[in-house]
Amino acid sequence: MTDIDRRLLLGLAGVAGATLATKFAQSGSLNPPPGPVAPTGKTTEQIEPRIDLLNAPASANVTSGSGYHYIINKPGSYYLSSNLAVTMASGIYVNTHDVTLDLCGFSISRASGSGGTAIAAFADYNNAFLNGTLRGFDIAFETNAGCRFEDLTVVDCVTGFGVALAMLSRCRAQNCSEYGFAGQGTTWVDCLATSCGLGFVVGDASSLTRCYAGGSTDIGFSGLDGCKLDGCIAQQGHNDAPAAFQFGNGCTLTNCSAIANTVQYGFVVGNGCTLVGCTAQGNTSAHTVSAGYYLGGSIARDCAANAQATTTTATSSTGAGFLAGLGGNRIEGCLANGNSGDGFNIGFESVVAHNVATHNAFAGVHASGSGIVVEGNRVVANTGNGILVEGTVNLVFGNCARGNTAGNYSIVAGNRVAAVVTPAVAGAVSGNSGGTAFTTDSFVNVAF
Repeated sequence: MTDIDRRLLLGLAGVAGATLATKFAQSGSLNPPPGPVAPTGKTTEQIEPRIDLLNAPASANVTSGSGYHYIINKPGSYYLSSNLAVTMASGIYVNTHDVTLDLCGFSISRASGSGGTAIAAFADYNNAFLNGTLRGFDIAFETNAGCRFEDLTVVDCVTGFGVALAMLSRCRAQNCSEYGFAGQGTTWVDCLATSCGLGFVVGDASSLTRCYAGGSTDIGFSGLDGCKLDGCIAQQGHNDAPAAFQFGNGCTLTNCSAIANTVQYGFVVGNGCTLVGCTAQGNTSAHTVSAGYYLGGSIARDCAANAQATTTTATSSTGAGFLAGLGGNRIEGCLANGNSGDGFNIGFESVVAHNVATHNAFAGVHASGSGIVVEGNRVVANTGNGILVEGTVNLVFGNCARGNTAGNYSIVAGNRVAAVVTPAVAGAVSGNSGGTAFTTDSFVNVAF
């Protein structure tokens, strides 16, 4: 090693020593502070401020009685520290307000006996139930208004959720023999009912978003007046129930789907309802009257009915796409394709405008009553007539029909019908001119 190397090493050692000395000099005194030693960590209560319901202290006033394992008498936050195996008549009763009960992923299930209620809360409002499973009761949840439910699963109960004026998120009901979810004025978001009797049974002014009913033995979604549904799906319901979706008056259904159900109707709605962007796909029925949609004085816009089928004798109203027996309907911009009955079967006093009907086994548009406006529809390749009008005092104009087996138009006398025109075949068209002028009347019905 040369003198230069030695001098470099000594210089580096000096710098390192100075740095370490500075560092240690800044660390402060190593002597403990004066006075007795005191704890600096958190207490158990600070780490877990909630109350363990299964091991509640006397101060929590958690009691037992009236057939319940645990009765919560004071507002607060509670949790389960293990599974609760119920041997009494019922599980937990919330006898106060402002209670949060977190099941922490554990279950409340029957260890012996039968029936009863897993969780009941009737005394007051504003309680919340979270994150766990309830199994094997007559009623899983039975609560009053103002409660919140999140991430809960109900399995093998007669009734899943029976609530009012509540909010449910990401809840599941499986194998409930009567219904999965029931309530009035309630909000449901991302909830699932699978293999239940009725999936969702809701009262007035309820809201359902992205909910799913699969394998129901009765109606998938059933509600009264003023309900709102968005993005809900009823799939593979069976037992030839009345409908996949059945609602009263003044309801709004947006982007909902009835898929592969054995039901009389995919959708049934009363007066003043609006259906937008809904789909009835591949539903089957043994009823003598069945359809993808039954409208009782409502609006259907941009909806589709595809491959509705019947297992009984085929008629124009078995496996129809849209059936409007009552008046006051408006069906606009909808599609009826490949159905066993008519594409659109209309009773009276309705507007059927700018729809498409293709490959239906009977008529594309069938107006059997009076006071019906049939306007601007496109009917192609139906086995029956394209436009069939059997009633009188109807208005028919601006329609376009092509390749319908029984004839493009069949309209009895006594209606107001714009002229039916067959355009001449045009030669090749290129650029900005060509074609054949067949009429200047914008109201004509076209056949080609």
